[in-house]
Amino acid sequence: MTLVVALLALGCVERGRERTAEEAREVRRQVSKTAPSPAHLVGANFGGKIELLGYDVEPEKLAAGKAVKIVWHWKSTRRLGEDGWGIFTHLHDGEGAARENLDGEGIVRRLYPPSDWKPGEYIRDEQRFDLPDGWDSEEALFYLGLWRGEDRMGVTSGPHDSQDRVPIRIPTTAQPAALPRLRVPRIEEELEADGALDEPAWRRAARSGAFVNTMTGRRLAFRTEARVLWTTDALWVGFDSGDRDLHSTFQNRDDSLWEQDAVEVFLDPGGDGRDYYELQVSPRNVVFDSLLPRYRRNRNEWNSNMETGVRLDGTLNTDEGDETRDRGWTAEMRIPWSDLTHAPSSPPAVGDVWRANLFRMEWHEGAVSGAAWSPPRRPDFHTLARFGEWEFVSVR
Repeated sequence: MTLVVALLALGCVERGRERTAEEAREVRRQVSKTAPSPAHLVGANFGGKIELLGYDVEPEKLAAGKAVKIVWHWKSTRRLGEDGWGIFTHLHDGEGAARENLDGEGIVRRLYPPSDWKPGEYIRDEQRFDLPDGWDSEEALFYLGLWRGEDRMGVTSGPHDSQDRVPIRIPTTAQPAALPRLRVPRIEEELEADGALDEPAWRRAARSGAFVNTMTGRRLAFRTEARVLWTTDALWVGFDSGDRDLHSTFQNRDDSLWEQDAVEVFLDPGGDGRDYYELQVSPRNVVFDSLLPRYRRNRNEWNSNMETGVRLDGTLNTDEGDETRDRGWTAEMRIPWSDLTHAPSSPPAVGDVWRANLFRMEWHEGAVSGAAWSPPRRPDFHTLARFGEWEFVSVR
């Protein structure tokens, strides 16, 4: 009887079951009537009912792939009066890109949710997790708040944003990875956009090296390399992609080519994240082209005069079990300077530097994987800050 009373007193009922004795002890260790002294103060108040007082963190600077311990210190002032309230913790990088959802991490989150808290209690909300591998942002941005279904509890005072989230920035040991750079040579001879990449000029092209995992920057099982040239009339980009299962069913311009096999060129001539271009081609030689006045504001009604060609080493869209073995494909893109009217100078002058990135989408058995020249290290190919640099140089 004593145990049951203790469990009920702690609000320890989840989905209709009573807590075990061990769970009850765990919860009691997280609840106190004595005010804590967190090393980092926050002071965010939720509706005059709950306050996020502050937090302690170990280590003080987080490291990629290493363990993190954060204790969020909460104070309950008034009962919420409604069941179902929980705490959310969303991990973003320093630029604000979402990386992980940590809502369910921690004893308090699982065993003693905010709807059960009593006035006068101080709650120690401990979370342990590993900072993701490949983390290259100098900060980890945590968003905290209270949620129930589609609702969030309003933050009435203290730091918060328009979405009733409390932002907490914690430094990391990461140094942003250096941006790759290509010296793109100008050629005088004419090329043909046939996808073959066999003209002598392509041997003098700037080469990307092997594309890498978009999130971690690590090597991939499938091979992709790009080459870049320019003439007085156009920018030329060639792709050489190894592929054991050539697949593309899209047939119309501006279809969602990135959902199957495709290669992609992003150009930000001004380097300011405005008026940038997204250009793609599939193994079917279908194109996608779009002008973006600003971040992710695609204007797909814009059409380039890009010329493309592809060559397949294999058979496109063969049925599973077909004995034909695919080996890969090459693609060639001729992008006229006259299309790139939002560039500071088009064609560029020798010595000009543009921001750009190159991607490849690889379809296999219904799943798509991405590869990049300059890995964005987050699930967003439009991460403009991670675009590499192209320096346009003279004939060689």
